Amino acid sequence: MFLAMTEEVRVIIVKLADRLHNMRTLSHMLSHKQSSIAMETLQVFAPLAKLLGMYQIKSELENLSFMYTNPQDYAKVKRRVAELCKEQEKEIEEANKILIKTIEDDQFLDLMTVNTEVRSVCKINL
Repeated sequence: MFLAMTEEVRVIIVKLADRLHNMRTLSHMLSHKQSSIAMETLQVFAPLAKLLGMYQIKSELENLSFMYTNPQDYAKVKRRVAELCKEQEKEIEEANKILIKTIEDDQFLDLMTVNTEVRSVCKINL
């Protein structure tokens, strides 16, 4: 409905950018306002970003909203993700060693004299 009301998609993009900025700075508002703004973001702006194919913005809006609408659950999920990251460090290092060896042993890459660097990162988007 929001899309139908405006003919100019740039207006919607600016509105999404404004909401993302507001969500990033929501900690400076009163807690009851934080909750209502976060709910509105989940119900209106995150789906709108998805509809426009702006998945990174959608994800950040959802994560920030989750942090304010369900702070205890958010903290639990964040702790669990950090634990899983820590548990997987050894496996990731082993996979890196195998990958580096495979790349070094590859004749085609050896002929191309390609310098390869492998880095592992545990991404936590919460």
